Amino acid sequence: MKSIFIVFLLCVSLFAYEKKQNDRYITYTINTSYDDLMFALLDEVSASGFVLAYQANISKGLNNISKLLKKKNVFINARKIGFCKSSLSLKMMQENPKNMMFCPLSLAIYELKKNHIVILYQKIVPLRKKDKVVLQINKIIPKLIENLLDDIEDYKSF
Repeated sequence: MKSIFIVFLLCVSLFAYEKKQNDRYITYTINTSYDDLMFALLDEVSASGFVLAYQANISKGLNNISKLLKKKNVFINARKIGFCKSSLSLKMMQENPKNMMFCPLSLAIYELKKNHIVILYQKIVPLRKKDKVVLQINKIIPKLIENLLDDIEDYKSF
């Protein structure tokens, strides 16, 4: 019985994610497959009512220039995705037309070493003290990421 409990604890800790934040950004780190995480992330974005606006393959671009300059690429994999939800965008712009600069919302996802994935969300800083919608978004996006990471943990623990 004791050995089963130890194996359970090892499995839980193996797939747990780490969250760090400061006043500018939130970083999530998890040990999992990059491709699996990207697939699940894009699915979670869509299931949450967001529309994917772009995917920038940062690692591919850096790999090309790294080869040209005979330098080592920083990333194994790296993408930045942009996404939006029309209802949130409308609320943001109604509150302050200058909030257009925050659309689409974005996440950076990268892998520096095999299966060590980082998701980075840069918090939106309100342009005016009375702007409240962007503060709501700063709660919605981390929740989306955490739902995704909780689902990955549940799936991998079986």
